[in-house]
Amino acid sequence: MAGKLAEAFETYGDPNDKKITTEEILEAMDLYSKKSSGYVARRIKSGLSKKEIAYFLEHKNEYPNLEVLEESSRHYDTDTVAVQAVGYVKFFKSSTSLDLYKDVLQAMKNNQDPGLNYKEDELVGFDGLELQYQKELRGQNGYKEVSVDPQNMAEKIVNIEPPVKGSNIWTTINKKFS
Repeated sequence: MAGKLAEAFETYGDPNDKKITTEEILEAMDLYSKKSSGYVARRIKSGLSKKEIAYFLEHKNEYPNLEVLEESSRHYDTDTVAVQAVGYVKFFKSSTSLDLYKDVLQAMKNNQDPGLNYKEDELVGFDGLELQYQKELRGQNGYKEVSVDPQNMAEKIVNIEPPVKGSNIWTTINKKFS
């Protein structure tokens, strides 16, 4: 299946993107659960082109257990004005030194709503407005409740909870003063 995926990415992907190899796909698939134990979804590729999305949705039956999912992202004006005010993002796993994320980690231990939990590879605000408005910008993760067999392999989807988008913020900055 990895070879077939690599071929589809080559055919339908953006020609300007870095090509993903069969070996990279196999590593991302983590077939022997070395990186993640049990049933955990694996990201094979992000930033799919519209052609890739259309192809995989049209050929679902040829790719069992493959899902195309929407990821949250933050978009910025290409002008680099006031970057120190806007701030920047980091992966959650690299941000836990900040008080906000220490509190989040503590809350996750008691949290019954999986949509409020942060994933290690989730981008979070680390400085500036990104950090100040993290809670408003984030929204909630979507998730699936999956029943598993004694070998911790997925059997069926019990419930699907869609993601909730975060809010947008708009800023006005006078370039003369930035």
